[in-house]
Amino acid sequence: MVKINEELISNAVNNSLRKFLTEEQGIAILVDNESNRLAQIIRKDLKNASVVKEVDYVKRSNNFSTVVFDDFNLSVHYTFYNFQTFEAYERHMEEIEFGGSSSFMEHTLSVNFLGISGEIDGKSFFDSIQHELSHIYDSKMKGASLITAKRKDLYNLSVQKMHSKLNGGFDKLLGEIVYFSFAEEQTAFVNGMYNLIMQDIFTQPMEILHQSDAYKALKRLEYYNKVLNSDLSDADNAELNAAIIDFKGRSIDWFKHQLQLTIHSFSKRIMRAFYLAKQKTDVERAKWRP
Repeated sequence: MVKINEELISNAVNNSLRKFLTEEQGIAILVDNESNRLAQIIRKDLKNASVVKEVDYVKRSNNFSTVVFDDFNLSVHYTFYNFQTFEAYERHMEEIEFGGSSSFMEHTLSVNFLGISGEIDGKSFFDSIQHELSHIYDSKMKGASLITAKRKDLYNLSVQKMHSKLNGGFDKLLGEIVYFSFAEEQTAFVNGMYNLIMQDIFTQPMEILHQSDAYKALKRLEYYNKVLNSDLSDADNAELNAAIIDFKGRSIDWFKHQLQLTIHSFSKRIMRAFYLAKQKTDVERAKWRP
């Protein structure tokens, strides 16, 4: 019988994991720094933006070119919606699509962000930039777009469905299941969560985790899992079947299976990044103790 040296195996696994986490941390910091720099450029450029005045808000938009990650030329488009009051924002929040989009192949990044009485919503503004730059950096390292042409149509359909209100909410449910099945999106959301924790070392990491978009997305996916495995009414089944039609060739069983895989991989990514960030912030907080 071959004797297994468990200590050597444990050390090898720990060293491998430590190396991986160190690389992940380096990438997160790099993307974070570039996101901060790009956010500052946009803030300063607002004075050059074209202005359109609406009843409840003023819209400022502009385009410019810059370089990110040392040698990647990027064409940036932004639109800033400056609402007079929070109530004004609530009146229009459903009709305006906030957030970002990007294309590695076309070297473009676009972001729509909001403000109230001139005060930019810094978190959503930064998160949108960071999310898209994360995609661009990952694609740059791979040397090609992360989402292949074969999968692009499915990805675009999922984004479209995520913003749909049709079929009793099942369009959005199925859209999010597909959207978060893409590992690239999971990674981008998790990187955003990691950066939030690292930027605020004096707030308990678990509190920040629960406020993060990554954690909220995971909780929605877990809820969707309960919905799809529950006894739906005839009316709900009809709306679900109607929502599935556009996802040609895919059945409810396919969505259930995909959802299980996504919850498993997404939760692993979240917890791995969380414990790395917690370890780092614990060390930083210790430096402030008398």
